[in-house]
Amino acid sequence: DVEFRPRFATMLRDIEKGKITAVFTLYQDRIERNQKVWQLFSSIIIKNKCEYYPQGVKTDLSDPMAKFAADVMSASNALYSSLTAARVRDSIHERALEGKYRGLTAYGYEHGEDGVLAIVPHEAEVVKRIFSLSMDGNGVYHISNILNKENIPTRFNQFEGDTKRKDPFTKVETLHPKKSVRWRGNVIHDMIRNKIYKGEKWIKEIKYESPIIIEPEEWNRVNDNLEQNKKKVGKKTFYKYLLNDLIICGSC
Repeated sequence: DVEFRPRFATMLRDIEKGKITAVFTLYQDRIERNQKVWQLFSSIIIKNKCEYYPQGVKTDLSDPMAKFAADVMSASNALYSSLTAARVRDSIHERALEGKYRGLTAYGYEHGEDGVLAIVPHEAEVVKRIFSLSMDGNGVYHISNILNKENIPTRFNQFEGDTKRKDPFTKVETLHPKKSVRWRGNVIHDMIRNKIYKGEKWIKEIKYESPIIIEPEEWNRVNDNLEQNKKKVGKKTFYKYLLNDLIICGSC
């Protein structure tokens, strides 16, 4: 849990280095997400004699009674978190059994009446064409070039706002309008591999039903043939030069 909270991990290291001498928090559950994290945090607080102020009240964790009360609170927080997670899982399961799914849908689908997953006809035709082109021996990058040349809109083209991209070399983040997002080979690859198109919607290793766009037999044939299509991927050569992404073409 600490690994996925880098700022929290930095705080713990700074406490050990003596850079931080007091920690303030609105509520204890903002510090810990489970009892293991709490025990780690409290032991570092005590060992380094760092002051602790939950809700602005100084609490001496080296005092056995104060530590016991905080441990009980941690156990209570963990129980509440577990119960909430279980209720959310049950809710997601019940909705999925009814064909209702949260979040952004896969290309070719939309949230129809009452939130039930429904097929978008014009997008479904693009999905079918992608599978057909792949079966004909076209690589995923070649397919993306075909769709881009024909100005077939992507899912993002219908949305307002920008997408954020981080350059792998300079680490600079830039904004790109969603309406300008183009088809890419990795997107085509993920679509072909997505089992939702053959009627399987997987959530936490549980399979639910979804409207079929590609018949299961065809889906299996295309995916079995997918590796054979790498011979026709188009221009993909990449070299890592020192000036990659530092010198930019003024025309592009």
